[in-house]
Amino acid sequence: MKKRLNIDLLSILLCLLSFSIAFSINVEAMSSAPVETEAGGGLIAHFTFDGNLEDKTNNFVEGKVTGDRIDNSGGSITYDDGIKGQAAVFDGQSGLRLADGLIRDNSYSVSIWLNPKEITDYTTTFFGAVPADDASSQWISLVPQGPAGRTMIWSGENWYDAATNLTIPTEQWTHVAFTVDNGKMKVYLNGQEQFAGKDFPDLFTNKEAVFALGVNYWDKPFEGMIDDLRIYDEAISADKIAKLAEGAAELEVPDEVIVPIDPNSVSVHDPMIIEEDGTYYIFGSHLGAAKSEDLISWTAIGNGFTPDNPIIPNPTKELKEALEWPDPEDAVSTWAKSPIKLNGKYYLYFSSSAWGATRSAIGLAVADDIEGPYKYDRMIIKSYNEGEINVEGVSHDPNIHPNAIDPHVFFDAEGKLWMLYGSYAGGIFMLEMDPETGYPKSDNTYGKRITGGNHNPMEGSYILYNPKTEYYYLFLSFGTLAPDGGYNIRVARSKNPDGPYFDPQGNDMADLINVDGSNWANAEPYGAKMIGNFAFVESKLGYLSPGHNSAYYDEETGKMYVIFHTRYPGQGGIHQVRVHQMLINSKGWPVITPQSYKGETVAKYSKEEVTGIYQYVNHGHDIQATFGNPGGDINLSENIKLAADGTISGAVAGTWQLTGDYTVDLTIDGATYHGVFLKQWDRGLKKNVMTFSALSNEGISIWGTEAVGDISSEDETAKNDVSEDINVDIEGGLIAHYTFNESLEDTIGSFAAGNVVGNTIDAKGSGTITYSDGVIDHAAVFDGKSGIRLPDGLITDNSYSVSLWLNPKEIKQYVTTFFGAQTQEQWISIVPNGPTGDTMLWSGTKWYDAAAGMQIDTDKWSHVAITVKNGEAKVYINGSQEFSGRGFPKVFSGDDTKFALAVNWWDAPFKGMIDDLRIYDKAISKNTVKELAKGL
Repeated sequence: MKKRLNIDLLSILLCLLSFSIAFSINVEAMSSAPVETEAGGGLIAHFTFDGNLEDKTNNFVEGKVTGDRIDNSGGSITYDDGIKGQAAVFDGQSGLRLADGLIRDNSYSVSIWLNPKEITDYTTTFFGAVPADDASSQWISLVPQGPAGRTMIWSGENWYDAATNLTIPTEQWTHVAFTVDNGKMKVYLNGQEQFAGKDFPDLFTNKEAVFALGVNYWDKPFEGMIDDLRIYDEAISADKIAKLAEGAAELEVPDEVIVPIDPNSVSVHDPMIIEEDGTYYIFGSHLGAAKSEDLISWTAIGNGFTPDNPIIPNPTKELKEALEWPDPEDAVSTWAKSPIKLNGKYYLYFSSSAWGATRSAIGLAVADDIEGPYKYDRMIIKSYNEGEINVEGVSHDPNIHPNAIDPHVFFDAEGKLWMLYGSYAGGIFMLEMDPETGYPKSDNTYGKRITGGNHNPMEGSYILYNPKTEYYYLFLSFGTLAPDGGYNIRVARSKNPDGPYFDPQGNDMADLINVDGSNWANAEPYGAKMIGNFAFVESKLGYLSPGHNSAYYDEETGKMYVIFHTRYPGQGGIHQVRVHQMLINSKGWPVITPQSYKGETVAKYSKEEVTGIYQYVNHGHDIQATFGNPGGDINLSENIKLAADGTISGAVAGTWQLTGDYTVDLTIDGATYHGVFLKQWDRGLKKNVMTFSALSNEGISIWGTEAVGDISSEDETAKNDVSEDINVDIEGGLIAHYTFNESLEDTIGSFAAGNVVGNTIDAKGSGTITYSDGVIDHAAVFDGKSGIRLPDGLITDNSYSVSLWLNPKEIKQYVTTFFGAQTQEQWISIVPNGPTGDTMLWSGTKWYDAAAGMQIDTDKWSHVAITVKNGEAKVYINGSQEFSGRGFPKVFSGDDTKFALAVNWWDAPFKGMIDDLRIYDKAISKNTVKELAKGL
């Protein structure tokens, strides 16, 4: 028996050896077991860069040096000391082409160490693409600085931004890892999870993908070092990633609101709703579609602009005529759609365009079943390039003629069929349609413009009729759709479907044709702003760029809903569908309720039920675009109290009263807001809360949702009477006060007096400062050749405030008034005219523009205050908050910090007067700023 057992064992070993040899012949196959043993396994490729480009698992061929693109020849890679042994050095002109087929399914992980020498927008470190050419429509890229301005995993063309909360540093090693588990995406920096999301696209299953380090098909190559690249064929654990990141430095993560993804929602951009037999359907861009039985939980039924999409299979072929119409480039997908049931069939109107194009088309596809498949019918209407002869037989002018996208086809109360459409360009148009054919009644007209034109920033229009109020409500999205684009939903109303439409301010929306749309501020006074960028801080809920809505009126229940897509603070470009109930206020205007819909029904509420502490948001009337700085302008909640005696206290002061079973009037700062109360589910606090939503006659919306905390003692103190003595510290925290009453002394005595300097911060003893009448008493006069060097160490950490009065004699771009720096690459500057032309708090060289959206005047006193609290920055002009945003960089640390008035190291000095400079070691309250701006 022993002899027989030995023979069997030998046979088994020989078989295993033969199998192993045969298995390893093709080194590019992914089926071999990894050579390096790790707990949990899954390692399929490991590039250590110890003087070579070999895969240490021997599963793949070694990397190949390329030029400045993934498929270019040339280039040079060297080696230097890395995080583990040696690292590959990238010179900013070269890259590495890795083996094809590194990843072949939808479950994988990538672990890599990065040390950038410089960081440029969109530059890749790890890149994978399918198919292997520069026309690739599917790719993944690990970018130190992506479109969200932060380190992220970026995917196109089914766009997905898995953004972290920071940009990794230069000249420092950072460990980056990301995992994909059948659509569930996680990103880690130095072992800490920084992003978690779902619905990440499946790029690599059954595809032959190409991979590279430092280069892609388009962008500037990476400059810096890369070390220890590991590829896994599974989503590895957080514990394993933490182990791989051992030795990494601690990263400073900005203190910002990160709103969690809603697991019950889906990603459908530009969602347009239709109800069929008790089921709600939404259709959107890129053939996204979903359905729901309750408007709460959604199930996706479309899977992107792919050949196997059940809505329109093989869409590139099926919609070929419409996709080829746009110019200068063909459409690569379809944009917003409008579904409607006509003559027993389902009509799906769709947009065909390219970014920035005015030559676009609205096409039509028809199906027997609402879920498809839809077959192409024809183009319904086309727009043209400037100068081409259009459907009206005249030279196309994009200032007055529409861009043919964003359709909404609907029946009015009299049974007429209309198509509402348009985006930017010549405005929003209404075209009467033939209900028998679903085509325009006339082929030689664009219809009637009802708003916009002259390239005013609006699109995504929708009309909803309410039989109770007998108004048609026109919804519009102002701004643009990106996380930094300031999308916001506005409303106007009319008694007729084709207008005229008026807002609560009394503006005729058709008058926008006379407004210069190149300056978005010109459009901001129009329409009632219902929702924009905001965050409820306690609930950790909020939206970025909510927009392109549809709406629905339930005739049985009388409920109204608004359905839109939105990004979230702290979540990059990920978007989801949101449904909120709308209620009609006492003036006949719809208001959007603050929490997403969870089946709630409005009821009669007593005063006892609605009194309490609320997280309060004022949506303002601005567009909130902060290009290059997503989330740079978010209306953050502050707590207020609605007391039983009808008073409002806390962050704002005023009065309130119930005007009906659930309607309310709130008067704040002289403006009255007409609104509603509604009990809703707060998914952040995980409990039912009382909420309110109200709209003023000035077209501004305010929201409140029940708070856990109280109103702050700062707000209580600030709202009370303050001393008439301007030298009194209103709320505490004042550490330096320069009054400029014939001296440069700090009147508190905490710091030394300022010193006069020449035309730079270091130009000692060569300048002149005089004094003249100021806001309080005397002010310092700056001659445009001199400045004041303030004591070092005025600000030493990441919580501070600066308050000062400015009276510029002239305003030049970039000229500073108050300047502080840790180094020449790490500074803040209060500039009357910054890079956007606005007065702002400007920070470099981790660039941040906290822009006020306006510029202060010359030869006139203006009060300017800035507050910073652990990355949350606010800018006030004359007591009014003009900017609020998260992610402001930490500039100051320790006493080795430098400060000046009117000068820095680079720009022309300030010319004008400065008075009453105050420095605080905390972020002072809004009400304290208001008191300081009174010039007591």
